[in-house]
Amino acid sequence: MMTTTESALDQEDAAVPPVPDFILQSGRGRFARRILLAVAAFSLLGIVFALWLRGVPAGQRDTRNFFNVFYVLFAQHEPLGLGVVALFSVASGWLCFGRNSRPHWQKLTSSISERRAMVWIAVAVFLIAAAGTHLVCHNYALTADENLADFQAKIFLHGKMQAEVPQQWRHVEGMLRPTFVDHASANHMWRSSYLPVYAAMRTVFQSVQLQSLLNPFLAAVSIIALYGTARNLWPERKGNALVAVALLATSSQFLVMSMTSYAMPAHLALNTIWLWLYCRPDRRSFYLAPFLGVLAIGLHQPIVHA
Repeated sequence: MMTTTESALDQEDAAVPPVPDFILQSGRGRFARRILLAVAAFSLLGIVFALWLRGVPAGQRDTRNFFNVFYVLFAQHEPLGLGVVALFSVASGWLCFGRNSRPHWQKLTSSISERRAMVWIAVAVFLIAAAGTHLVCHNYALTADENLADFQAKIFLHGKMQAEVPQQWRHVEGMLRPTFVDHASANHMWRSSYLPVYAAMRTVFQSVQLQSLLNPFLAAVSIIALYGTARNLWPERKGNALVAVALLATSSQFLVMSMTSYAMPAHLALNTIWLWLYCRPDRRSFYLAPFLGVLAIGLHQPIVHA
């Protein structure tokens, strides 16, 4: 007969969330650990190279030379970034693929609630992107792609699909036409040449003067949708969903793009939601996926960015 202590231990073991498959496979774990150590070593070599560049002419600013821009920027900015890569690689190898990785992983995942962790990650991503919009990008639309989204959103706010060029500017409207703007000289109208869904999103936020929070919001939505997708793919593996979310949340490209006014965060959000719906077992969600796909295609420019 099973004693009370043994029963309690069995219940405790059952409560521990399962470890991701990649951790349980020791052969692959050793191979992955070697790859991570190689990445860390390569990053350290890059740091040494950057520090060496700082002491040679190729890494020095010189207005007479334009060919060394790469080396100057590499020497100035890469040591810190490569150091982060090296530390992350070593920590990942120890935590996920070390000899005692299973206890570490179980301790980490059992100490937090799965959905609570996902929510906190989504909130953190939103706050980082919102702060970076003002502190890093200065809430400034640098490129034509960014400007045109707000340009078309302002037209939508006036209840129109295209704007009329004022009378006093019509004699030079051809020269005033911004890049990627469709201009009809016959009726003196212009509008963005991009598809309207992302501009419509910005219209909603622009109507309450919160357009700078649209992409941070979409970044948080992407985190939630990715979590749902991973849970659909691995319903019995709690850790897999958290790993997927953590990888996205720590992507510098993902975070920096969420600080801009580009349409790419909207592409990621709608595509991830589409995948979430597509992977759900119920038929109703599956049938919603095509409609969301139509919206995703109409975001910006499907030929280049879909």
